[in-house]
Amino acid sequence: MRPTVAYSHVFSVSHLTVTNLAGTAPTLRAVEDAAGAGELAALVDALPAEHDYLARAMRRRVGALQADPSMALPSMYALCWFDGPKVVRSVLRQWATEWRVRGRGFWLRALRPPILSLDSPLVEEYLGIDDLAMPWFSADGAVVGVRSEQATVAWARATGKRVDVEPPAADPGRYRYVVNNLERTFGVLALKDTTTNETLAIKVDGEPMLTEAVTLPNADVVAGGWLLDYDGLVVRVQPSTGAVVWRAALNDQVFGLRLSPDGSQVLVSFGQGQHTMLSAETGKELASYAPDPGSAAIAPDNRHIAVRGRGTLRVWRPLNPRGAIRPGPTASSALSSRRPASCW
Repeated sequence: MRPTVAYSHVFSVSHLTVTNLAGTAPTLRAVEDAAGAGELAALVDALPAEHDYLARAMRRRVGALQADPSMALPSMYALCWFDGPKVVRSVLRQWATEWRVRGRGFWLRALRPPILSLDSPLVEEYLGIDDLAMPWFSADGAVVGVRSEQATVAWARATGKRVDVEPPAADPGRYRYVVNNLERTFGVLALKDTTTNETLAIKVDGEPMLTEAVTLPNADVVAGGWLLDYDGLVVRVQPSTGAVVWRAALNDQVFGLRLSPDGSQVLVSFGQGQHTMLSAETGKELASYAPDPGSAAIAPDNRHIAVRGRGTLRVWRPLNPRGAIRPGPTASSALSSRRPASCW
């Protein structure tokens, strides 16, 4: 059982304040106090340049650390020890000494580098969410959250604080056309017009089974699904004429489509947690993302996405040309694998 720790919940404490951080690293107690007070982001912003690596690590985990400040040492060790510079390892040694001096017992120490290092495209993580919740961004992108039948949970991205914000209202026009599952068949896109309850049958070459659809601002439809060989297919069609405007082939079946806030891009989720961004106008791939199985949402900047995984909401930026995920586990298992740990 983890030792019970009391936090001061006062950020400007005697042993460290924001104003005296220059040239030094925060103590473990300072980090925990700041997290307990919901002010960890302010501490991170005040860290000197030499501790940029530690600052990036705490920025990624700010929401989780404020939910459980006692995880500061185990979490930062797992994320920073193996790849971090000497200065951050020195800080972690000081934190471990501080932990022991304060008589706090054992702590979990990771034995392997993190699958998603700080050089990976993972930007933020938020823990403790419903596995069936749907992710969303606020209209200005400052808040990210999830919504389920039971509750809505949201965080301010700049600070990691939980906030009482509801998701933006859905635009009914985006869901004008939906796939009629009772009438769909291979080679035919069965679109139900929710304004008239009529179903349109649009023939699509290649015998695809199209199971997902989103409606563009001009009332065209982007639909996705799979072929007989289980490759994926995304098409844009004009319901008024039945014409296919463009086709985009994928190497696995499509299980989700999300339209960007401005309607110019479509996020396609397919295969074992893969995500790719397509131009709604041309079908050209604009960006790809690290594999992360789960429902996704697009930020208003049309660049970042939020993916709801197993109990975790992650915000990703597009992959860079070099990639940033360590080789090893498959895409679907990497994010849910249990990493070995020992106790100090």
